[in-house]
Parts: sequence; C-alpha cells; structure tokens
Amino acid sequence: IVMYERFTDNLRKVFQLAHRTAMEYGHEYIASIHILDALIKSDSTVLEDLSFDRKLIGESVTTELESLRNPDTVVMGKLSQTPGTRNVVKLAVDLAGQLNHNYVGTEHILFGLVSSTQINKEVRFVLEKFPVTPKQVLEYIRQKEQNIMDFAEGLAKRSCLPDLVQTH
Repeated sequence: IVMYERFTDNLRKVFQLAHRTAMEYGHEYIASIHILDALIKSDSTVLEDLSFDRKLIGESVTTELESLRNPDTVVMGKLSQTPGTRNVVKLAVDLAGQLNHNYVGTEHILFGLVSSTQINKEVRFVLEKFPVTPKQVLEYIRQKEQNIMDFAEGLAKRSCLPDLVQTH
C-alpha cells in the first residue's frame, strides 16, 4: 500500500519488530499489542519524551504478550494486520496528512494507538497504567515541529543561506 512508503525508517523498523514478535508468540496476525511492544523496543525516543518509563511499560506489555502466547503454533511468512492495527495505522496516516507531514513516524503511530477505539484489550490495559492522551501526543508533535523550525531559523540567521527558512 502507498501509505507505507511514507513511513520513516524508524517506523518501518517498528513494524518489522512487531512482525517478528507476533511470529515468536505464535500469532498469525499483527495486533496493536505487537506494535506497542515494538515501539518500546525501538530506537524511538517518543516514549521517553512523553515521560513513559520504557522498562515498566515493557514489563507490562511482556506480561500481556505471555498471556497470549500460542506455543504450539509455528508461524511463517507475511502476517496480516488485525482490524485494530489497520485502524491505528489509518489514524496515524490521517494525522500526518492533517499536519501536512510528508512522512508517518513513531509519534504518529503512538497517536494512533492512544486514539483508537479498536485496539485490543491488552493494549488498553497497558495504556491505562501509563495514561497518555491523544492531545498530549499531538502537543508533543507540535512542540517537536516548533523546535525544528526554531533550529532552522537560527541556522539561517547564522549562515549565508537566509532563504532556508521562510518567515511568515
């Protein structure tokens, strides 16, 4: 699908990790719990930036995954996504579009996870322990954008390339 082309390298790695995790647990699908687990294990800083304790939330996710383990199933090949996971991705892509971002990153997927009403009960259980709202994630994204613009404006002022940043 075209929307995956807009995924950042970090987000692609998250989905690769989610795929691997699902297979390790004997699941024939990628669910939102696999996405959250992969986000925790990834290099993304979005969780720390929003004051998540990666170790604590990781332990909670692992506990939930263990309860879903299907040890007698060997899974190979490409896995499908659950409707909940597809909804999380759609919300992430929609948000990126609304913000005029030409990419979809880990911050967008976190927004999808905390916004979706279709995530599985295990993710909902974990996120209730570490409450973060869609509004907080959106504010984080906007602050990140502002920091980038401030940096670019400062760089343009100090360089001989003043056209780098267009001021409003």
